Amino acid sequence: MFAGQFVSSKILPIQQSTSIGEVQSIFLDTEQKLLPLLDADIVVGWISAQQVLQSIELDAPVGTLALPREPKMEVKIDTHFFELVRIFSESNAKQLLVIDANDACTGLILADEIGMQWHEQTYLKSPGAILVLEMDWIQYSLAEIARIAESNEVKILQVVLQKKSEGSAKLKIALKLDRYEIGGLLAAFERYGYQITYKFTGNDDTGSFEERYKWLMKIIEV
Repeated sequence: MFAGQFVSSKILPIQQSTSIGEVQSIFLDTEQKLLPLLDADIVVGWISAQQVLQSIELDAPVGTLALPREPKMEVKIDTHFFELVRIFSESNAKQLLVIDANDACTGLILADEIGMQWHEQTYLKSPGAILVLEMDWIQYSLAEIARIAESNEVKILQVVLQKKSEGSAKLKIALKLDRYEIGGLLAAFERYGYQITYKFTGNDDTGSFEERYKWLMKIIEV
């Protein structure tokens, strides 16, 4: 799962020779704040919706409004999916530009589409309980957590780690499990002194599950 596989078909970069009037229409249709600007296939900068929509020179080429390139908003075509998730989370960007080894643009990756891909490409949509444990970082051992789970005939499908807050020594561990019936596991975690701060075991309605899914996504910052 690499960046080249997630290029969006919804939005295309803009050629710098395109008229400002045409680009105004594109911004209004897409509701994007920024779009990349190209000279042929090479990235030359970005253009902002604010600049374009305020311009009255509709026949002028949009390249006259170009902002400089921003390396933090560019990723290589072979950037792994998990790295994309991290970059979107840390930068709060809405889109990233994908470039190949020759510095040519191959397209855009949109944050909301990556969020959906996270759902599709991971085990989050599979049936099974969700638990969130909280502990000091120094106490964390995935091998120990997995041992407790497997001794209760539960498999861990996915693990997501998150600091409780910036600079905190506390860690949140979100566990996606392979089944809903986890009474024995809950008792075992409590017996071993693990603090369970959240659990979803499949007893609520669909709407409630959607709310819990959104809450979990906030934990992992997609």
